[in-house]
Amino acid sequence: EQANKELKAEQQKRVSDDIGISIATTFELNSLMDILANDLPRLGLSQGYLSLYENPEAYNYPQLAPEWSRLVLSYDKKKSAKSSRIELKPGGQRFPTRKLVPENILPLHRPYCLVVLALYFRNNQIGNLLLQGDHQQVSLYDSLRVQISSALEGSSLMKQTNLHNKQLDKIVTETLSTSEEVQTTISETSKQAQAVSDAAQESIN
Repeated sequence: EQANKELKAEQQKRVSDDIGISIATTFELNSLMDILANDLPRLGLSQGYLSLYENPEAYNYPQLAPEWSRLVLSYDKKKSAKSSRIELKPGGQRFPTRKLVPENILPLHRPYCLVVLALYFRNNQIGNLLLQGDHQQVSLYDSLRVQISSALEGSSLMKQTNLHNKQLDKIVTETLSTSEEVQTTISETSKQAQAVSDAAQESIN
């Protein structure tokens, strides 16, 4: 029995490492959620719910979690053998953070046990992850928490960078457009000034 436990732990570690590599190189949120929905059940975690805080602020004790969250991942391997991910509204399903998940999301027809993992990166609050599984697997859950938190932070930073680049491109485009308009105005003004000068010269002559 001890040998089986050690073998299972080793297999879980390999799968966990594979998941960590996959999500570490994925910066698009929906693709990241697809990976988690497909791969977490390989660890025996057949049910999971990931929520992101709305407008999170840097944490300062004893600050409370943000009032609202959005459920961006809901999967239940026992519901479907093909695709365990449950479709949600674009942008996620909004709900009060204190409820952990939106109403009517959790299954009613069977018992289950969920472990709640707080997702954060340094003092940046991110959200919560609820997973079904053995609550005694502390090291596995802690490893997943760190990996998923880091991946979500990377996704958020990439989104901010892309938004910043788009805003910068817009500013540059508007500046160039304004510059062209200024150059055109200067040219027209110069022509008009030259015409006035020529007319004045002819008048004098």
